[in-house]
Amino acid sequence: MAKELVFVVNTDKEGDAVYLARCAQRGGLDGLLKSITYIPDPIIPYADGVGFVFSIADGGEVSKVENVTAGQTWDFSGPEFKGQSFKVVVSGGGEKRSGSFIVRST
Repeated sequence: MAKELVFVVNTDKEGDAVYLARCAQRGGLDGLLKSITYIPDPIIPYADGVGFVFSIADGGEVSKVENVTAGQTWDFSGPEFKGQSFKVVVSGGGEKRSGSFIVRST
């Protein structure tokens, strides 16, 4: 199972996106969630004030953050993933914008 997922999420023309992350070779995330890092695209970053909802794809919400204006890392000590996909919902990101995420587990 994957201990790290790295992926890019592109918004639609309304500035929103839903993305399920999973490693093509190792599957879903495994272990306790350690951190989520958001890296703005250097050319077409999300608009200031973007919001994210992070969750286990077939489970509950992990965290919700609003009014993000720059790259950031959020640290966690759980929940535990057992091969599940990681889900991110982007809202208010601006039309056809982009950002990268790195999700790590222990």
